[in-house]
Amino acid sequence: MHKLVMAAIAALLAGTAANAETFAIQAGHVIVDAARPARGASTVVVTDGRIARIEDGATAPAGATVVDLRDKTVMPGLIDVHVHLTSNSGEP
Repeated sequence: MHKLVMAAIAALLAGTAANAETFAIQAGHVIVDAARPARGASTVVVTDGRIARIEDGATAPAGATVVDLRDKTVMPGLIDVHVHLTSNSGEP
């Protein structure tokens, strides 16, 4: 289920830049820092393919597409730190 939620968020973020839409992802909990406890009920506002802000509670800007994940935990901003910058295996 976790992979499905993350895939849905990734799809929303990828499609946003082309459509210049705003999404309000309402979450039961949001993890923004692994060293801190998860935030409670929050809304991740995504505009033009970027996280614009995180608001407390279940909110939505006017005209935003609402994604109801209030029974889920959301982790925005994951980064793949294991990247090969060359196509040749073994090269630095």
